[in-house]
Amino acid sequence: MFRDLARCTARLKGKRYDGAVIAAAEWQRAGSGKPLESNVLPEILLDRHGLMKVRAMDASGQLTLKMLLGREAPAPRSDEDGTLRLAADVQGIQKDGIVHLTFAAEDVAAFTRDVGDTNPLHEGARPLVPGLLIVEQLLEDPILLNCQRLRMKFITPVFAGQEVEVGVSRRRQLPSRSRLQRSRQDRRMPSSPAVWKAFPCNLHGRMRKAMRGARH
Repeated sequence: MFRDLARCTARLKGKRYDGAVIAAAEWQRAGSGKPLESNVLPEILLDRHGLMKVRAMDASGQLTLKMLLGREAPAPRSDEDGTLRLAADVQGIQKDGIVHLTFAAEDVAAFTRDVGDTNPLHEGARPLVPGLLIVEQLLEDPILLNCQRLRMKFITPVFAGQEVEVGVSRRRQLPSRSRLQRSRQDRRMPSSPAVWKAFPCNLHGRMRKAMRGARH
């Protein structure tokens, strides 16, 4: 259950985590293969220069978070009007859609109390809405009924009382970081001889001539 995964990540407590914000979240439903082992504490995958990447797993699936530590705390602005827009890439759904969400301060208090989140950013009359509360409510929307995997970036802070519009985009497969890196390298450096021959200005032939000249 997603709430159990949220409870696991909330076990990261202490002064260092006060004021931490979630920059990105990725949730994946457990497959039919080998069951995942439950984490007593989230696994820390990266901890460097104020960026921390953690992962929680149980029988229902896994949750990976990118967290920012030691940054200036976001604060609501008086001139912020209108709807905030976020986006989520999703596998397993039938079509794209838009989900509208609004969170009251009572919703934030109930969530943080239940999962054990003691981050002071989520307290007060107009608290910062936890990113995991947004993901949880998103997963409960009928549009995401058969969601298998969700990836979301939190590009703007959301505070209690603000309207949020989440654009949900269907993806057949969410590319991994290594696959994206290989794709970028392929675009920069053609590897096939046929591609080299078709390269602008006959670069392949010019390189061969330069190499022959270097030998003499």
